[in-house]
Amino acid sequence: MENGRCLELLKQEMADAFLADASLFLEMFGIMVIGWQWLTMATAASQAFFQGSPKKKEKTFLEGKYVTAQYFFTYELPKIKGLEAALKKSCQMTFEMKDHCFTD
Repeated sequence: MENGRCLELLKQEMADAFLADASLFLEMFGIMVIGWQWLTMATAASQAFFQGSPKKKEKTFLEGKYVTAQYFFTYELPKIKGLEAALKKSCQMTFEMKDHCFTD
C-alpha cells in the first residue's frame, strides 16, 4: 500500500483498514526477530569455536547452533519476501469481506 493511500485511510479514521493485515505484519517481524536472535547465537558460537578451546561436546553443541542458524536463514528467513509483497499490495480483502459471509 502506498503512503498516500495510508494517509487517506487515516484521515477517514479507518483504523480497521490498517489492522486488516496485522497478522501478516506480526508474522513477518516475528521471523525477522528470530533471525536476529539466530544471528547473535551463530556469531557467539563461531567466536567460541574458533577463538576458544572447546572440548569435543562443546564443539558439537557450537556446530549445532551454527548449522541451525544456517537452516533458519536458508528456509525460514526468505518467507519474509512473500509477506512483504502481500503487505505492500494489500488489496484489503480481509477488511472488505462482509459479515454475512461468516455466518451459517
